Amino acid sequence: MQINYIILAHRYPKQLRRLIQKLTTPEAFFYVHIDKNTSIDLFVKELADLSNISFVGDRKQGIWGDIGIVNATMNALKQIVRDKKDGYCVLLSGQDYPIKSNDDIKFYFASNLGNEFIDIVPLPTKHLSIDRIEKYKFNLSSRKEDFIQIGSILEADFFTKETLKKIYRLIRVGRYDFILKVLKRRKYPNYIKPYGGSQWWALTTQTAEKIIQFVDEYPDFVKYHTYSLIPDEMFFQSIIMYLIEENNKIKIMPFLTYVNWEKKNCDLPVTFSTADFEELISQSDYKLFARKFDSNISEVILDKIDAFHS
Repeated sequence: MQINYIILAHRYPKQLRRLIQKLTTPEAFFYVHIDKNTSIDLFVKELADLSNISFVGDRKQGIWGDIGIVNATMNALKQIVRDKKDGYCVLLSGQDYPIKSNDDIKFYFASNLGNEFIDIVPLPTKHLSIDRIEKYKFNLSSRKEDFIQIGSILEADFFTKETLKKIYRLIRVGRYDFILKVLKRRKYPNYIKPYGGSQWWALTTQTAEKIIQFVDEYPDFVKYHTYSLIPDEMFFQSIIMYLIEENNKIKIMPFLTYVNWEKKNCDLPVTFSTADFEELISQSDYKLFARKFDSNISEVILDKIDAFHS
């Protein structure tokens, strides 16, 4: 069984190299997407001697909350399918790290072969507002969370001082494309229902092929999410539930990446350090990976995880 790791990276070439080396087995292949806003040269140099890596072509800008992340992931899936890979496609970031051994990872996938590992809930939820798909999202810059959401002129809450402030900000940065958009209300495609969940997942290559087929058949679904907020947390979930309605034999299991969103008095999600070691190694068998790590802040935590599994 092959494990095809899709890694979305935009910094820390040496930490990325460590992640790949840690996950390397004869059955592991790596599809690395380097953010278009980042120079790829340092990554190519750092990873040049590793033979199991393919850089994903047609690089996209990984602006936070934007469709570029979805498009980058789709390009990786298409490359895996073109390469006729089998087994699983596992989506990671360059700041993830395994908290289980390669033998544990292989055993878990083999024991649950054919299942899909992804977080899926119907929209809206407490953390996933329906505004993500009902209002238009416009980036004001490439900085994280520098965007606004605005509704249609056909909605009652459009005519407020807050909306005027948003329009002023859009005009200041030259986002005149909002004018034609707000003349009509956003209408979610009627052939599919909205679902959401965590960005990170592991899907069979068979399901990856079906996702690609869906996108080819319904390009308007991708176009719709160009103006959605954080589509990487909705896009794949919605398609998979569409596929399940067509074939209820698809089985969903919990996603495999541990992330701490609960810790107090720190930036979230938690950037793990040595103080979090016990928390990481005590995770359930199905939590194979964790994020996020920053080797500039604490490389020792990675050393401790490696030593624990040696």
